[in-house]
Amino acid sequence: MPPPASATPRAVWAALAAGLAFRAWKVFIDPSLLVTPLPGEFHLIAKAFVESGVYSYDGATPTAFRLPLWPLVLSAFFKLSGSTETYLPIVAVNVAMSLGAAFLTYRAARRLLPEGWAAAACWLHVLNPFSAHLDFSAGYESVLTFLFAALMLLLVRGVQDRGESARPWLAVGALTGLSLTCRSSLLLLPPLLTPFLPSWTGRPGAWRHGVLMTALAYSFITPWLIRNYSLFGRVIPFEDGMGLHALYQSTQGVQGIMPDQNLPEPIKTFYFAHDPKIGPASKEIALRAIAGDPLGYAVLCLRRLRTVWFDGGWAEQGLGSIRSFGDYRREGAWLRAASKVLAKGAEAAFLLAALVGMALSWKDPAARPVTFLVLYMNIHLLTQGLSRYVVPAVPALAVLAALGAHGAASHLRPAGEA
Repeated sequence: MPPPASATPRAVWAALAAGLAFRAWKVFIDPSLLVTPLPGEFHLIAKAFVESGVYSYDGATPTAFRLPLWPLVLSAFFKLSGSTETYLPIVAVNVAMSLGAAFLTYRAARRLLPEGWAAAACWLHVLNPFSAHLDFSAGYESVLTFLFAALMLLLVRGVQDRGESARPWLAVGALTGLSLTCRSSLLLLPPLLTPFLPSWTGRPGAWRHGVLMTALAYSFITPWLIRNYSLFGRVIPFEDGMGLHALYQSTQGVQGIMPDQNLPEPIKTFYFAHDPKIGPASKEIALRAIAGDPLGYAVLCLRRLRTVWFDGGWAEQGLGSIRSFGDYRREGAWLRAASKVLAKGAEAAFLLAALVGMALSWKDPAARPVTFLVLYMNIHLLTQGLSRYVVPAVPALAVLAALGAHGAASHLRPAGEA
């Protein structure tokens, strides 16, 4: 059973303050983080929507190339500020989402761990360098991370309640549905969770909660689907063609073809014109490549394990140490070299502790959904392998790392010691 509710401990407030200070330090050493113009497609759609009222890139031609939640959120900021070049409020919201996710991480961990170790999970989340780095982007990773943390807390609570009420599972469905209007990554999560609910909760009929959860999640895409069918005469439940493009990219290398300017024709033209024909064209090439060399495709997917979960993380994106240790050593940049080693070592220790936590989670049914969430994110191994795709899983990794560290400490503690 979960521990009784209590006041938030000072260690958690200290963690949130440290997380805010860490982000302020990043701005101090690089003030451009607050003045960099908004890049990317979401900004273009949001700007066009504010200026024309049409969900489009050019203010005239409707598009379904990108899902609506994040562009509409950006457009709301633009309307409130009176400027389509607003950046600071978006960073502020991203930071608030990250701090909120850290607090939810603590709440989930507190249901599984003693107070101090639950606070440690909060620290592990809020000081994650890659998460902090993405707070200063115009992407949706910080918002998805908050939704993911809330999802994790609800799953833990639902299992601990032994499936007595459908409310936690309906809330999981609502949060999943909301995330599906931003990115389609969690598309298969509800139906894959459902078969496990009876064993996790000890209630044979708990699968019914899973059915309701799944139905509610998918209902969130109904307005988008109806809008697209009325405009384009086609069933478009998610991004129009971009999911298939990600599948195509997965057949072209571990991380696909980068940058996008290097894409071959006609894929390149379709991509930059936001042309939905990119979907059928990508599908044809991808399926042909997979059918022609299924073993090669499987090898690419396995090689993405390192890329997705370890490469490009704390040292590279978080601290800007993108070059190798050898390069820094040859140049005599010893501070950079040391930061690279320390960051990669800390990241490796974090992931190792999370792996231990995954193993230990099977002793507690309420911890199993946390492991399930992390394992589910390996769905990205089947598509373009970019490390930012799994950043929303940081709350679950933080809980598992705290669980693993607690288990190791308990094992090493002398017999009879409290």
